Amino acid sequence: AHASEIEMIKVDVDKLMAKIDELSQQDPAAKMYAKAHSLVASGATIDEIMDACDLPQAEVEVLIGFQKKARK
Repeated sequence: AHASEIEMIKVDVDKLMAKIDELSQQDPAAKMYAKAHSLVASGATIDEIMDACDLPQAEVEVLIGFQKKARK
């Protein structure tokens, strides 16, 4: 991918995270995803995130995949 495409993806991810933060003020499920996102960002394992957020492994793997794409 070109650098400009990566920058656009990073902007999109930032916008999504801002939206999740906003929604988490109102929605307990969104709060869980915001927590999961911050655990992913801190390098927690899949098992740690599943335990802390009560999310299925597939959802945790998707969150980790998004973060890895955003970091490239």
